[in-house]
Amino acid sequence: ASVQSTDNVSVINILDNKATVTLPEEFKRMSAKQMATQYATATPQPKEAWYIDTGKNVIALTFSFPYPGKALRDEQVPMVAEMMKTQMSQLNPVLTTQKVNGHTVSRLEMVMPDATRKGAPNHMLIQIASFNNELMMSTYSVPAELKDKYLPIGLSALDSLKY
Repeated sequence: ASVQSTDNVSVINILDNKATVTLPEEFKRMSAKQMATQYATATPQPKEAWYIDTGKNVIALTFSFPYPGKALRDEQVPMVAEMMKTQMSQLNPVLTTQKVNGHTVSRLEMVMPDATRKGAPNHMLIQIASFNNELMMSTYSVPAELKDKYLPIGLSALDSLKY
């Protein structure tokens, strides 16, 4: 796996300074207007999104927290992930659960059509975790054709999440 061409990474405060994530400097924070357009159909809309625009494609990392009305304790994370895996079974998600910086996280990895690119395939990671006993969902989306270059960056970012 190739690492991105530069080692310029930054620790960024996210979620109203309640958490940090380490991202390559080429990631930019999405404006409220961009998020309203990009995630018009998302319910709930992400609280925050970071992205790289490659010119043809957008690679995005989003954080949805708190998920309205969804209490979640750390030990319940794998059960919720298993329910989501069942709900998304037609996409054949791969489910993994691990500890990241002291928190249980479950990740669903799958390929799904991208509505903003006329159904072109997107490689998607959905991470489920408990944040102050509420559901936090993080997603990392990369066009399938850029997976080899950008998927490791997304995994590294999710592994760097601290709160």
